[in-house]
Amino acid sequence: MRLTLDTNVLARVLVDDPDAPEQCKAARKAVAAAKALVVPQVVQVELCWLLESAFALTSAEILHGEHL
Repeated sequence: MRLTLDTNVLARVLVDDPDAPEQCKAARKAVAAAKALVVPQVVQVELCWLLESAFALTSAEILHGEHL
């Protein structure tokens, strides 16, 4: 199965959200079951914006996967 990720699902996979643990679990389960993942470029850009604005991560932290 090929899965195309949106920003919300990708964020749930990467970040532990204490307000939505079941959504994080479901997103991770779906990604683990997929044979292939597609992450559109717009989703990549939106994810960076989300991590900077909502989670206060710097560009360097995002680039290196720190605090995820």
